[in-house]
Amino acid sequence: MESILDPNHIEGRIVGVGLTKGPIFQGPDFRAPEIKPRQTRLEKFAALVASRTPQEKGALIGLFGTFTVALLLSLSQCSRVSTENAILKHDTQNMAGKIREQDTTILKLSTEKASLESRLTTFESVPFQVPSIIKNLENILATEPTNRQAILSLLYSVEALTNSLAEVAMRPTFDLYINQTKITNGTVLDLKQSRTLSPRIKNTSAISIEQLSFDFVTPLELNATNLDAPGWQLSPQVIKIIDGKEIKSGNQWRWHADNIISGSGGTSDNWVEGGYDVNCIRISTNFPYHGIWVTFNIYAARAKSVNYTVMLKF
Repeated sequence: MESILDPNHIEGRIVGVGLTKGPIFQGPDFRAPEIKPRQTRLEKFAALVASRTPQEKGALIGLFGTFTVALLLSLSQCSRVSTENAILKHDTQNMAGKIREQDTTILKLSTEKASLESRLTTFESVPFQVPSIIKNLENILATEPTNRQAILSLLYSVEALTNSLAEVAMRPTFDLYINQTKITNGTVLDLKQSRTLSPRIKNTSAISIEQLSFDFVTPLELNATNLDAPGWQLSPQVIKIIDGKEIKSGNQWRWHADNIISGSGGTSDNWVEGGYDVNCIRISTNFPYHGIWVTFNIYAARAKSVNYTVMLKF
């Protein structure tokens, strides 16, 4: 009796049935899709040109050349417009700075004009009123002799008012002396022997000078550590507008007169008639520069401001 577990027996029977050896199940033939590299637009255009006739190739190449030239011209135009915009922005900032400076000047001139017009209107109205007043007073004198004393007093008041208005219409004027030298624009002061400045103001008019102020403006290099100026007050730094930006350009000290400078002559302790002493300014010997430009600005009530630019040599 044959064993049913005999592999030879099973194999022979399977072979006898007509089956072949090997795996019973076999899957279908599977191949992955081919991955092609992605073409750029330039490669696509080259492929398109290569597939065309010579005439079409010439037309396509000419079209591509025209497009390239137009693109380059467009980029050049954009660059030029960008440069012009930058220049225009810079010019606009400069113009804005100049406009602000002009606005400040216009405001100052408008204020002075309004003040002058107000005084002029008052002064001009007096001559038209005086004849009428005198005529009325003459009639009163003729008809009312008992009131003559009061009328004469009124006439004196009118005369005093006229003189006061005439004085208001006048402006005080003055000169600046430093170390006994009369100062003008461009004056050179030699401070090699002594670095002390002794300013004095001389009243050159018959009108008293009131509320006198004196500014001393220096470069930024000359600061408070290099200056000994009793009675002078350090003011905010001078600002200039350059290309639309605020730039610090100098240091500034201010001095105020305590008294009125008479128009008929100064006090006995002044070396020049009609003069007024200003507190001295001493520049330190440690200051390393051999020469600097400084500015003196003088202001007073009812007077026109005066500015002097002076060279100090050490």
